[in-house]
Amino acid sequence: MINSIKKYIQKNIIQNRDEELKFIQISSSPGKDLSRSRIIAIFFKENDERPFLVCKFAKLKNYEYSIINEYNNTKQLYDCLPDIFAKPLGLIEIDDRIVFIQEFIDGKTISNLIYEAKNSPSYTQHLLESIFIESLNDMNYLLCNLNIPSKKSDSETIQQEIEHIKEEFCKNFKLNYYEYQKLNKSIEELLKLFTNIPITKRITHFDFTPFNIIKKTNGQVVLIDLETCKESTLTIIEPLRFFYYLYKDMFDLGLQKYTENLIYSYYLFLCDLDNKVVKEFNKILKEKYYIEINRATRKLLCLIYFMIEANMQYDVQIYISKEFINTWKRYINYFTDAYSEGEIFEYENSLLTELKHFIAIKDIQLDECQKAVEMLNEKLAIETEKYMELINEKEKIINELETIIQAQNNHIRDIKLTKVWRIAEIIRKIIR
Repeated sequence: MINSIKKYIQKNIIQNRDEELKFIQISSSPGKDLSRSRIIAIFFKENDERPFLVCKFAKLKNYEYSIINEYNNTKQLYDCLPDIFAKPLGLIEIDDRIVFIQEFIDGKTISNLIYEAKNSPSYTQHLLESIFIESLNDMNYLLCNLNIPSKKSDSETIQQEIEHIKEEFCKNFKLNYYEYQKLNKSIEELLKLFTNIPITKRITHFDFTPFNIIKKTNGQVVLIDLETCKESTLTIIEPLRFFYYLYKDMFDLGLQKYTENLIYSYYLFLCDLDNKVVKEFNKILKEKYYIEINRATRKLLCLIYFMIEANMQYDVQIYISKEFINTWKRYINYFTDAYSEGEIFEYENSLLTELKHFIAIKDIQLDECQKAVEMLNEKLAIETEKYMELINEKEKIINELETIIQAQNNHIRDIKLTKVWRIAEIIRKIIR
């Protein structure tokens, strides 16, 4: 298949059948459902280290609709916003398979930049924080540009969209009666916000992660992998997905203090930094309900996001284990419990909120102190090891000197004994 694609590129794109092409073949991650997997081939010209084309096709023919969707989405958005999308070069049929060809974007994903910063010899916390803040700015830039209202007269409301997500989750994860009722109650509270408020459908990526955002060498950011992109009333979910995977990268690098990425994502989404980002995003959307949502409501928006994420993960799994089901149930329960344990929507105690923020700040400061103590302990351990080595060396020298002195003492004693013995012999001879 790859060779057939290579011949097509030589003939129809670079128009030189004699020019040799190299390629790298990338497959979907292990553990994913084969029926939903795809092959990505990245092509290089013979004497060029930089790729120039990307080709995608499904492993199985019945999943080709995803390739077609991605091409149509990319073409539609590139025509409107050529600066933030890769140029589509064609959707063709080769060897009875549909192949999507697009230009290669020369740059690094945000995830790559974070990993490189952490593993760099010049790594500092300040360097990572600057990349983190810059990533949030890039996220806002892309979401602002993606603020494209739907042109279709689709009558589906946000209530219907959330209800569909909930029902799919309940079916996939087999919720019992108690779990279903608790989830229902939480969603009912969220939907009260949208009563009689028209919500505009917008282009929504639905896989808006740091791994799908490429930063070019000139600083421009490009959004890739538009397979799941569609019009939706749930555009507000996009920052949550970005935050979750951004924190997941940090979690994988050991930069978080919590044992689970979910808890850390949830905690940080409610802190001041994320609130500022969300507020900026609200200004762009200019939807009344986005601006008026409070801290409690954001918890339930997290609930909607995690149901969407759970459904997407469910669809691509080869084997649905009991552990997989229970893990996602526990995640969802975390957010429904946050509501059921007394979060009040109609009234927010300002003093309590201020205290929560104060505790959160102190918690972060404590974490920084713990890290500082750990660094001092490491430094102390290194210095102690150095001094122990020095002490051991000195002890070795002292032992060697003591051995030499002992040998010299023995030698002097032997000499003295020899002299005494000789004098004694002389005296004996005189006496005789």
